[in-house]
Amino acid sequence: MKIEISRGCTAFYNEIDGKDMFEYSGEALQTILLTICSKIEDQQMLIDTICVLTEEWGLFESENEACKQCGDTVYRYTLEI
Repeated sequence: MKIEISRGCTAFYNEIDGKDMFEYSGEALQTILLTICSKIEDQQMLIDTICVLTEEWGLFESENEACKQCGDTVYRYTLEI
């Protein structure tokens, strides 16, 4: 299965095996996503990928100030399924 994602200018399309993604049913797309997720063995990478895929469904919060102890910025992403 070849998935091609093109972005930029007028070259905005998603193809699966040479067909427009929208020609596939929701069930076929679910199978594709489950297959991709099953191949990600690193649990942190899997969670990060799920957060990116579902970004519009969740709540992203960021602290305004950096941590006084380590200097890092704290952020949270909350997804309710």
